[in-house]
Amino acid sequence: MSMVPVKGVGFGGSGTPDYVPAALAELQGLTASLVTGAAANTAIALPDILPEDTVVSVLNMTDLVTIPPANVSVTGGQATGTLQVLAGVVNGDKVAVNGKTYTFKVLPINPSQNYGPGVVPIANPAVANDAALALSKAIASGDSKLQTSVAANLVTVKSRVSGTAGNAITLDTALSNGHIVRSAATLTGGTAATGIKITTDTAAKKLLVLWFDKQK
Repeated sequence: MSMVPVKGVGFGGSGTPDYVPAALAELQGLTASLVTGAAANTAIALPDILPEDTVVSVLNMTDLVTIPPANVSVTGGQATGTLQVLAGVVNGDKVAVNGKTYTFKVLPINPSQNYGPGVVPIANPAVANDAALALSKAIASGDSKLQTSVAANLVTVKSRVSGTAGNAITLDTALSNGHIVRSAATLTGGTAATGIKITTDTAAKKLLVLWFDKQK
């Protein structure tokens, strides 16, 4: 993120702009890791980094050269999958994620109401985008092993931890009456080893990686 000069910080942070707490929170996750390089576009193990973390810079300490972040990508991480909610979803349609069943039910829509485990509230007739948002919230609140996001009528389901175990998390749409389309029978893409790839050859070089750990 671009840094902005701090002005007007008074006693107890009075007058501090909104971006200052955000900047300080991100800086708490600033991490330095020393690794050994590899051939171009070859994975370099960095166990704690995740795909959503941000690489700030990589210093080739052997040659005293800085590698731009644009030349660095994060590899490995959490298993993911998607559930697409189609038009026509009705009361009683079901989807199961990681063995837990989520049932669409026509109910009065109240954003502040807790509908209970496994209940996905929908209007009658249902709007696909609204039903997807409700499904995303139900899954995220119903399973501590998962996190979700939603874009229009597409729900992305992601394992909260990296590793191959996430690839066994199931997506079952058999009881959705064809109104929910899954990406696959299970989440995919979880890998045991996380790290970085660099577009240039850094084999045998000592590299200092500066990155923001967004989990901190």
